[in-house]
Order: sequence, then structure tokens, then C-alpha cells
Amino acid sequence: MGSIFSLSYRLIAWLGPEKNGSDHALSVLQYIGEQVEISNDHRRYASEDATEDAWDLSKTVLPYDDNDEAAVAALLSRPYFERVWVMQECAVANHEAVIRCGHDEMSFHQFSRAVITLCDNENIPVTHKILTFNARDLTHTITQHLIITLLGGQCRKCEDQRDKIYGILSLAPRAFAEKITVNYTLTAAQVYTDFMLRHLNHTSRFDLLPYCSANESRARVPSWVPDWSKVRKSAVSDLYNFQAAGLSTAVFHHGTFNILNVVGVECATINSVSEPIHDRDGAINVLKGYEPVDLLTASYVNGESSIDSWLRMMLLDLCRERFPEHSSFQRISNLRESSLEQSIGREFQLRPEMLPQDLVAHISTGSLITTNEKHFGFSPSMAKPGDLICVILGCFMPMILRPKNPPEFTVVGRCYIQGLMDGEAVLGSIPSPWTVRQYSDDGFSFTTRFFNKSKDTESEKDPRLGPVPPDWEMVDRERTPDDPFHFSCFRNKQTGGVINWDPRMEPKELEKRGVKLQTFRLGGDDDEFDGDDGNDENEDDEGGESEKMTKTMVSRRNTM
Repeated sequence: MGSIFSLSYRLIAWLGPEKNGSDHALSVLQYIGEQVEISNDHRRYASEDATEDAWDLSKTVLPYDDNDEAAVAALLSRPYFERVWVMQECAVANHEAVIRCGHDEMSFHQFSRAVITLCDNENIPVTHKILTFNARDLTHTITQHLIITLLGGQCRKCEDQRDKIYGILSLAPRAFAEKITVNYTLTAAQVYTDFMLRHLNHTSRFDLLPYCSANESRARVPSWVPDWSKVRKSAVSDLYNFQAAGLSTAVFHHGTFNILNVVGVECATINSVSEPIHDRDGAINVLKGYEPVDLLTASYVNGESSIDSWLRMMLLDLCRERFPEHSSFQRISNLRESSLEQSIGREFQLRPEMLPQDLVAHISTGSLITTNEKHFGFSPSMAKPGDLICVILGCFMPMILRPKNPPEFTVVGRCYIQGLMDGEAVLGSIPSPWTVRQYSDDGFSFTTRFFNKSKDTESEKDPRLGPVPPDWEMVDRERTPDDPFHFSCFRNKQTGGVINWDPRMEPKELEKRGVKLQTFRLGGDDDEFDGDDGNDENEDDEGGESEKMTKTMVSRRNTM
């Protein structure tokens, strides 16, 4: 299907007959679309022929009245915008493409500019933004990264749940898509599991693992496989910038259908879970209830002041100190001083304006958690005391694992844990006076720098890592669609083989640093996935399993 659309001269997106003010809706959207341009890096600018002032700016109040809103809402609520299969239509739309409803039509690209403008405008009602965001997904983000495409398809409809994969396959990176065979004799669970394993082998990363979520409505798939048939309800929204496991590679062994053995670090044990957070008032109540008693005087587990760590957690570290180019982000230093200046007796005072509404959306339906080791962070609300916080090699987010039938674990979901988001579990805390800075042009791929506060200088080199081993050299190349979220390329000078992870972070090198790696046996989240009878021919003792997984990693290195 994808090749048919890409070879067509003109795409006509048919929304159905005229009704509910659809002619007025298209007229409104066309006028908005004529005022703005969208660059390749997704920035908005005023178009050359714009007749309105500053409509490209998110703070501008648009003359968008109730009649306009009702007509556009009715148009964007049509079934067309809910279907998985239309994603590929929109992705390959050329400059001849049009949106047609009844006898009225408009340019597809002007439609795209209009919904992006409405979605990003701060003055548009939140309920209306949900519809514009759904339409924007079709025109804006689905070509950015495979995972973004998968998430876009996850919230759309199809009669056959296998099409959550097959319906977006033409949008996947070509080299990866060629490894997937469309096979409708497989169940949806088998399709999702096969997709997960092939992506894992292709990228050498667990980039899909953070999208697993254990809950009662999951399809009958292992807990380490994302259920693409269900709209996800994650407590920690999509934070692609973190590198909890650094630039390590996934080390794994897949024995039976439902069991995946992975290597990582057990970091902490959850000891308390707050009530679920649903809105800003609820978030503030939870934060006040869990505020450490010694917030102003104590140090956090990573050596940073407790109050700064608390504020960073509250903002999910989306602050100016970490993202110096994001002028809309708040500074931790300003928040700290502001909260103390307006309090009585220099006590920390949390005020609503300190917690932006868009940040609350990142943790909605989730809970604040604390650990026996004195960490704090956010997690899915189904987390329980006794669950483990683990960093899995090759995974960019910490994961919550629940001991099931030892040594088997169920994947509960991803989490944000202050002090475990930048490789601390495998490399240790970032030494003073260094801090992490990040830069991004598209919101999906990030450049990480290390800032020396004493010297006011930045470096690409992680101060926790020594020199590159003499047998290896770093290779510069442009990002491709097949690359994981975070990667660096290294070439072996003797074999010529190229890997997309840092050789200083291979298991043997980490163990030399004193990192206590262990194997986690990930299984299902219900009785169907309790595992085998213990006599699986693929099961060895602990040392044999680790050796198998190391051989798997070496084999992949030699074939890249």
C-alpha cells in the first residue's frame, strides 16, 4: 500500500459528505494555514503572503470563536482521523495532495500548517487541542521515528489488531521493514513479540521496552512486549532524552516465546507509592505530602542538594540548566530562591505556578514513589512496595520489575527516578563541577554535552569514562532512520567491524569498574506466561546463561 501511495500523482483524502459546517471548517483552516510556514526542523514562521500578524507565535490570541471551534471540532472528529491505515497516506502526501469534504477541498500542506498552529497555540482550549493533536500526528510526527509512528498507530483504530504493526510497516525504516514478513496466520501477540525481537536485534537497544505497561487489559503477550492494541496510559510521558544505561548495548537471550533474559543493574526497591495524580491540584497535594522533612538541609543520594534534586524531579529535569536553549523552561536556581523568598522562615513553599500544566500531563495517572535507598521519582500507579527499580543495559529509561516466581520478573513499566537518568547506575554519579546539557532540533534526537561550571566550558566527553580503548576509534556519521534514540559509532581497528554502542560500556568493562550486573528473567504478566516447567533445554546455570548472552552480543557486533 505504501508504494502505491508514494507513486501516485495526487492524493485525495476523502473525509465524507458535507455536514456539520464542514465547509466553514475548511475555510477557517485554510485561512490559518495561509498565515504560517513550517520548516524542515518543524519551526513555525510567518508566511511571505501572511495578512495576519504573528499567527505563527504560540502566545498569539487567534480570532477563533465558538462557531469556528465547533465546525473544526466536528471535522476533526470524523472517522478518517482515527484510522491506522491513513497514516501512510498522509506520510507520503506530496504538494498535489488535498483534503476534500463534500465539494470543498484545501491543500493538504495548508491543512497540516493549520492543525500544527492550533495544536501549539497556548490559547486554544485543552479539549479542542486533543482533536488537533490527533490530526497533527497524521501530518507532523509520524515520519520522525519508528517509535513515534508506533505510538501514533496505537491510539488509532483498525478491525484487525495485527494492523497496528502491518498498517504502519511502510513508514518504518526500510532496512528494518524488510525484516518483517506480513503473516496473518500469526496471532496479534505473536506479531507483537516477533516485532519486538526483530527491533531489538536490529538496533541493539531496548528502545521499545519502556512502552510496556502491565495492567489488567493487556493482550496475551509477555510483559516485556508492548501491547500495541491498547492505548497506553503511562505515568511518565515520552522522555526520549535520557540515557539511564548510557551508551550500552542490549544483552539478552530469548529462549521460549514468553521468556527473555536480560542483563542490568538492580538499583533500588520501592517502599511507598502515592495516590494517582490526575491534575495539577492532585500533583501539588502529593508533592506536599511526600516532601522530605530535611529538604533544605540534606543531600540527595547522588550528592546534590536535596532541594535541587526535588525540584529537578518535580520538573522531570526539563529545566534551563539541562536545556539552555529552551527559553520557556524554568531554572532550578530561580525556583529555589523564589520558593524560599516567599515563604515564612526560609521554608520551602510549593506554589501552583511552579508546576506548569504541560508538565502535569507528563505524569498524569502516575504516582510519586520513594525507595528504601532514599530515591524519589514518578512511576505508573500500579507500582507496589517491593517492586524493583532496575536499569537494563541498552534501555534509555529505568524500568520497574516485579518479582513473580523467582527468578522470574514481570515488567511493570518505565519510571523517572532522580539520580538514575544519566547512566549513574553503570558509571556512577556525574562528578562536580560537571552537569549534563542537551540540545535538540526535532524533539526526538538529542546531543548530550557535559558542562563544567567552574570553567564555563562544554565537552562531548563523559568525565566518568576513560580514553577509548586502543583497538577502537570513534566514527562520525549522520543519523539514519534505523538508528536507536542514542548511539555513537566505533570501529574496531583490527576487524573493521562497526558498533553503535560505546565499547567502554560492554559488560566485561562495566564489571571491571565494579558494576554488579545480573541477569533478569522477564516473563508474562498473567498465568499464561508463568514460564515453562523448568526443564527448558535453553536454560543453563547462571554462568552459562551470561555466557550465551555475551556471545549473542559479540555475534551482533561482527555482523553490523
